[in-house]
Amino acid sequence: MNGTALREIETSGSPESVIMKRLAQSPPLTLDDLVEQLPQLTWNQIFQAVDGLTRTGAIHARRTRFQYELSRVG
Repeated sequence: MNGTALREIETSGSPESVIMKRLAQSPPLTLDDLVEQLPQLTWNQIFQAVDGLTRTGAIHARRTRFQYELSRVG
């Protein structure tokens, strides 16, 4: 699968599903990393999705100094 096709798969769906796919492919990411890597989503969309995902236990947010590292649970 080429890079364009992979990007299309990653960008389709809800903000939550896009974030979960990105976290499945990467080591822990910060909110800033997600904003940079997902330009199709606004900062607010990412923040709201991350907030919901952490509240449901789908992802884990760990504070490291001045940022939060996000990773999938399980």
